[in-house]
Amino acid sequence: MKNKFEEWKKDPKGKSKIQFSGYMIFFLFIIALVVITGNYKAEDIAIINDEKQSPKEETNETPTSYLEKEQLLINGEYDYTFTITGEEKIIFTGECRDKIRTGFKQSEDGIIKYRENKDDVVLLNVKGEESYSGLYDNLDRKLFDFDNLFNLLNRENATIDKTTNSIIYTYHLEEYDYIVKTGTKTIDEIDISKDNIEYIFTFTYRQ
Repeated sequence: MKNKFEEWKKDPKGKSKIQFSGYMIFFLFIIALVVITGNYKAEDIAIINDEKQSPKEETNETPTSYLEKEQLLINGEYDYTFTITGEEKIIFTGECRDKIRTGFKQSEDGIIKYRENKDDVVLLNVKGEESYSGLYDNLDRKLFDFDNLFNLLNRENATIDKTTNSIIYTYHLEEYDYIVKTGTKTIDEIDISKDNIEYIFTFTYRQ
């Protein structure tokens, strides 16, 4: 084979065959390269570039503390349902914005619409607005003041139970049992009970 190659190198026609073979090998290499690289889609290349350029997002978030959850409830914006079960069932539903609650109270006497801030309550009807003092008749009004409520609870020790998605704080003081149920970032429910009456406060927060 080596002698044959040497003879081709000396022969002009043989040289042409060698050059032609070299060109063929070169072009076959180029074609193969194009086919291989052509299998990458543009979006695949973009994903690779993004992975190289973009730092990975941190998945571990700093847990929200219990006191931070309290402040979000006291100062935040949310929709609420307050259900009181005792001699009769009373339901409050509404929204809290800028520490002002606007909603409805449903009881055996009917349904009223009200607006409440820290200082007063007004009844809302077709005639306009009028001062109203009976919103919490036969109920313990101080339980609806969450700023005052948590000032009271924070002076006491709590029993803590943890589940997969929540932490539950249990207190007993001033003849009431208190259960505060929290998610990862918010207080979602407060249950307060005494003798034959139970208050259940639930909250849905607005982002």
